[in-house]
Amino acid sequence: MKGQRSKVKGERSKVKGERSKVKSQKSKVKRSSQFTIHYSNSPFTIHHSITKIATVCKGYFIFVFTMHLFSNPHISLATTEDIPLIKNLLNSAYRGESSRQGWTTEANIIAGDVRTDDNNLLEVMQLPASVFLKYTNEKNEIVGCVNLQQHGSKIYLGMFSVSPLLQGFGIGKQILQASEEFAEQVKATSIYMSVISVRSELISWYNRNGYRETGERKAFVEDGLTGKHLQPLEFIILEKGLNR
Repeated sequence: MKGQRSKVKGERSKVKGERSKVKSQKSKVKRSSQFTIHYSNSPFTIHHSITKIATVCKGYFIFVFTMHLFSNPHISLATTEDIPLIKNLLNSAYRGESSRQGWTTEANIIAGDVRTDDNNLLEVMQLPASVFLKYTNEKNEIVGCVNLQQHGSKIYLGMFSVSPLLQGFGIGKQILQASEEFAEQVKATSIYMSVISVRSELISWYNRNGYRETGERKAFVEDGLTGKHLQPLEFIILEKGLNR
């Protein structure tokens, strides 16, 4: 009997020790405004979050999320499950005859119907500090997207698109605003992007939204995926500083 009692006491002390670990982890999380904690045996709903840490502690899963919340309910973080829809969106916005229905088309300067493919998008999503934002309409259709990559204190913005049929209705500006919200949440100092230099109408649109030329230019080299260039092309770099 004494031996069994000792075992019971030993098990109780182990349980107390594990509870103390959980409390310790929870207190650490509470000290940071960027994190929140949830347990697997408790119901919870988290929107627009990235899982950063998952720790197992004697049957308890401690999930720590970095929160990226957007003021616009149409904006959320995309996942790999969204790749086929995002691919179709990007291709339709920039390449082929369908893109001519919108003003962001590059069909006059780049031939072909492909801007990106599944593998390319997966590679971009898996880059360090890379996220995709998606804009979904009332039918839960993805009609806009953008890729954001953190490079040091700056955010690189790319693969920005809106469905050709919905361009000119303010969706692009909403996505741009959400990108700036994200950048401020990760404490970035600016957002920069590369734009084809002959896209004067697009450059003017970015200028109206606070983005300015840095003076830097880069060659736009054909890559075997994004289409054959119909004329010599190069990128200019635009950047916008963020108030913090």
